Formats: sequence, C-alpha cells, structure tokens
Amino acid sequence: MSTSRFRRVRAWSRWLDTRVWRMGRRYYLPAISIILLLVVPLTLWSVWIEPDKLTVKTITIAIPNWPAGFASLKVVALSDLHVGAPHITLDKLREVVQQANEQQPDLIVLLGDYVIQGIPGGQFTDPDTFVEILKDLKASHGVYAVLGNHDWWLGEVQVTRAFERVGIRMLTNEAVRMERNGSTLWLAGLGDFFTRHDDLEKTMRSVTSPDPILAITHTPDIFLKLPPQVVLTLAGHTHGGQVNLPLLGRRVVPSDYGDKYAIGFVEEGERRLFVTPGIGTSILPVRFRVPPEISVLTITSK
Repeated sequence: MSTSRFRRVRAWSRWLDTRVWRMGRRYYLPAISIILLLVVPLTLWSVWIEPDKLTVKTITIAIPNWPAGFASLKVVALSDLHVGAPHITLDKLREVVQQANEQQPDLIVLLGDYVIQGIPGGQFTDPDTFVEILKDLKASHGVYAVLGNHDWWLGEVQVTRAFERVGIRMLTNEAVRMERNGSTLWLAGLGDFFTRHDDLEKTMRSVTSPDPILAITHTPDIFLKLPPQVVLTLAGHTHGGQVNLPLLGRRVVPSDYGDKYAIGFVEEGERRLFVTPGIGTSILPVRFRVPPEISVLTITSK
C-alpha cells in the first residue's frame, strides 16, 4: 500500500471513530444511563427492600359442606421460613410469630422448609435454636407442622424432634381429629411430594370417619392426587416464584405444573388449593412483586 493511500485510510478511520463517538454520546450514553437508573433501584428493591418486608394477607374461602361447627375457622398459614436466609434473622422470626398471634387464629399450620442450604449471604440456623421462638405461636386448636424438602434433606428425625420438643405436632403422613361445636374435621399432614416422602394411603388409613379433611403439605403438586374427602389443601414450596416480572410473569416455579399452582387460591372441580408464597428465600435472596406473606384464611361454608 502506497504512503498516500495509507494516509487516506487512516484519515477515514479517524473520521469514522469520531463520528461513532459522537453518535454514542448522543444516543447510546443516554440509553445506558436510563438502563442504569432502572436497574440499580430495581436491584436494591428486590434484594434489600422487598425480601425484608412482611405482609399479612387475608382471604375468605367458601367450601360446600364445610362442617357447621367449624364455620369461620381462621387459619394462619406460614411456609418457607428458611431461617438464616438473608433478612430472616431470629429477630425477624419473632416479628413473624408476633404478627401471626395478633390475628388470633383458631389454627396455625407450618408448611415446611424451615432451614436453608447454601443460599448466598445466609447462615444455617439449627432447628433447636429457632423452635424456641416458634413455640410462642398460639392458636385455640393448636399449631401443626409438616416437613419441606429442605427439612428432609437436613434430616426428618432432627427437625421433627426439635419441633415436638416445644409442643408443635409434626404430621408426616398422618391425620388428627378435631372437634368443635359438635362437628368433626380431620387435619391431615402429608409428607413432601417433591422429595417423594408422601404416602397418601398411610395418611388416609388414619382417617376413621367420612368427615371432611383439611390437608396440609409442602409441595402443591400432590393436589390433584387427593381424594374428594379432602375439601381443601394448604401448601407452600413455590415462594410464589419469588420474582413476578411485568408481562413475563413468574418464570421460575419449582413445580411440574409451571405457574399454575404458584400462589393463591385454585379451584378445579371439587378440589381446592391454597398456596402461600411464604416468608424467606431460597437459591437467591431475591423477591420482586412477591413479598413475604403471613396468609390468614377464614374458611366458611358455601
């Protein structure tokens, strides 16, 4: 290449670089600034603010043939506490217990996943430690619990012993009979479907009358396998997806049914399910448009 041609190419390159830089300053830099102005506050909100919130959500569920003696039964459902996850300190757990008791429930159900494994920024907390706070939960018909997948991974015996030592009954594939105002209601606790610890046949053998069953379990996917005698199932596990993006929705839900049973009340034929989004976080300490929730259900007859 001749010297003159080289100079022309270099001059052209310099002109093009200058042009691109000017266009970048005019168009790209403002766009990048806008993106940063959106991303930074959204990140702060989803990592630091929303996961630290605590909401109380009330819902009334009407069920045909609900036992008259249990009319307006108030149930507080707590799930996925994940004690030791970011924001879920022992002081936070005390706040959860206080607000749950303030609802003056007839029944409190704990729907599993009390511990954590490997969440960034978290610190494992032994069940023997945090049950000393959970033992202050109060309900006229008692406090009952089931195990979640994280609890099974830690150890069924260890977690069950800790809970039952402080008077919280752990229901694993068994049912208990409740009586009120001349009516009978069964409370059945199913082992976790996600870790294949559910045993429906064993659970149903402990139900000795045709009265309605209120089922509690961790993973909602077992919902469609339950017999008609189960008039309502309460579950957790999904965290409501933890992130609910505008337009895109809940992109990550640990369920074979996608986001169908991710959160809230679902009715399919004669079957009814309520899934609480829970309190803590798992895998990543993030929540966006799915705040931690104490779910308060009032169950009436339709």
